Amino acid sequence: MAGTPPTGASNGELVRWIFELLDTHEIEPLRRVWTDATVGRFPAATLRGADALLPPDASGADHATKAAFNAETRLVARLRDRRRR
Repeated sequence: MAGTPPTGASNGELVRWIFELLDTHEIEPLRRVWTDATVGRFPAATLRGADALLPPDASGADHATKAAFNAETRLVARLRDRRRR
């Protein structure tokens, strides 16, 4: 996985690159594309800027961000399972 955003990428390709980085926990390269104008919407909060979205590892903000992400992931999985029944 390259730590550099794909050159000339479409929005979809850039989003796939971001999720691949998140899956590998390589988040520092995201600071190259997440600016103060970047907004992350989660069930428990709306976060603005790279510093809010990428807090220092093991900090209180890091734990809160991961908890919100995990809660959203579990909710989506449950809804998907219900629709399959």
